Amino acid sequence: MTLDSDNPIAKAKDTTPVVEPDGKRIEKGARFSDVEKFLFAILLGIAQQTPLAFLTASAAYFQQIFTANMLFLFMIMAIFLPGAGALFLQLYVDKPLDRLVGKRVMLFIRVPLLAILLGVIVFPLAFPSSHSRGTVLSLCVLTGICSTAFLSWGVQAVAPAGAKLPPAVQLGTGIAAAGALLTIRYGLRFGPDANEVKVLQFFSIPLAVCASVGLIIGASILKNRFPPRPCNSSDEMEVEKGLKKKGTTVPDDEGRDRVDVEAPLTLPTPVSSSNATATVSGSSDQSPSPSAEREKNRKQADRQQTGGQEGDLERGLGPQAVEGKVSEDAGRFSRLGSSPSLLASVVSTAGGDRVDATAEEEKGEVINPAPEHVNTAPPQFELKGGIPADETKAAVSHQSTDVSDSVSKEPKTLDSETRVALKIIQFCAFLGRAVAFLSLPFLTFVGGAFCGQALIDAKLGGDFAGRLLAFFLPQRKWGRPVVMAGLSVILTGAVVLSAALFFNSFGFRFTPQSSMTMEQARAWQVPPNIIAADSALFTLAALNEGAAQVLVSLLVKQEDRPRAQRTLSICVYTGIASGLAGAATIILHLGLQKPKHY
Repeated sequence: MTLDSDNPIAKAKDTTPVVEPDGKRIEKGARFSDVEKFLFAILLGIAQQTPLAFLTASAAYFQQIFTANMLFLFMIMAIFLPGAGALFLQLYVDKPLDRLVGKRVMLFIRVPLLAILLGVIVFPLAFPSSHSRGTVLSLCVLTGICSTAFLSWGVQAVAPAGAKLPPAVQLGTGIAAAGALLTIRYGLRFGPDANEVKVLQFFSIPLAVCASVGLIIGASILKNRFPPRPCNSSDEMEVEKGLKKKGTTVPDDEGRDRVDVEAPLTLPTPVSSSNATATVSGSSDQSPSPSAEREKNRKQADRQQTGGQEGDLERGLGPQAVEGKVSEDAGRFSRLGSSPSLLASVVSTAGGDRVDATAEEEKGEVINPAPEHVNTAPPQFELKGGIPADETKAAVSHQSTDVSDSVSKEPKTLDSETRVALKIIQFCAFLGRAVAFLSLPFLTFVGGAFCGQALIDAKLGGDFAGRLLAFFLPQRKWGRPVVMAGLSVILTGAVVLSAALFFNSFGFRFTPQSSMTMEQARAWQVPPNIIAADSALFTLAALNEGAAQVLVSLLVKQEDRPRAQRTLSICVYTGIASGLAGAATIILHLGLQKPKHY
């Protein structure tokens, strides 16, 4: 544990390696550039969104094959409804899995392997033999669960490294949406009438993209380049909250509940085995009570400072010998403190009456701390709790308090204004996504299959535009927390207004695709006002979600960002589920009546 920059022990620790979550060490000074962090975040977003974007873009194709105008609704529900459950499940299984198999193995599973799995899940749709409603919906469910978990883990991994990285992940999802749009429009020209070759090429793209990202991230983990910060666990972030100001590194405990804090050891003189059972004041048949022992220790210290000689002096050692012995031991223990092989568990009791330090044996010597308040050295090298007071007295008093607070106490709560601002932002993210996904299933009900494909393409373009705008939001606080939360309120209001304009643009009149032939569907032309309203709606919805991520990262401390981003993700996916439930209710009700035609 690095104590203070002015402490010679702390200066000796400047070359101490930084402990990675996998237990490996990299030399202090090896930093991750902003470009690397940005690329990691972009890749995470691309891998997460590419399968979803291609599945969404293929909805009109499958809807035309199965002549089912409600298939798009079922596909969207299969993709997004299990997402909220996956996020809640993470709250209970993440930490036990870390204990069971280790954090490094879980990091491989959660990021590179899961990225590859996302591409593999979608790939069977490239073969016409798998084109059945059950298969399509089942693959949508698997894709939705894996993509939601992947996005949550990815955002938590990069969030502590910078407030701009969660929006960068969302920008990656926008890039994936834009890639799907370009592939459909200008690449393969994929549509409801696509042949088998185009279908094979279309669903091979997510596999290639996700596999490439998985290999890149996997190689980065092996080279300790990912995650872009040594500590990526929300639990480790809580412990680090009380330690980071002093430059402390938290070693990986591979799933243990107790946190062992690496600290330099500067302990008192070792007690030989022959004298291990002797008390400071002399041998005794019965150990005194702690209070009596402390009183005796204080009296002994007073006698020593006034000329009385106890302890080593009683065994025939003069004052000069004692001083030289202590100086020699102090130098040796300072060297032991800079050795990373020796770990100290510092436990501060509520009363602050004792500090216990335990260490490993080195070179056959057993290091036993002396009782507190025992002075076995001259005043200029006073030992208190095994630490030289003239070098680290003030630092130890602050450090022991920080460590005990960070490990044994709950994190300090946010101020009331910040808590209110966070609640407002979370509710706005929930409402914005609920309104957007209330409108999404109606894209394929406005006209025929080709009209639905055009509206889905406009939605993908809006996703990209919204993510891009969110990335360029200011990455610093510009006012009080409640004032900052006002941005989410404004954007959410704009989302609600654009949704009203979207529904009003086609007068709430829907055309069932199942009643159309291919020629009739191809003859449908989407009115420009519907395209504009559709694009504006999903642009604002994506911007609202991205702004919420930025604001949350700015309002909480660095070590609290993973948990805050996870809470925000739960709000977002709960809003998605609510919006889809409302859309399903409306669509099922409309299905009982004869729809109007243009």
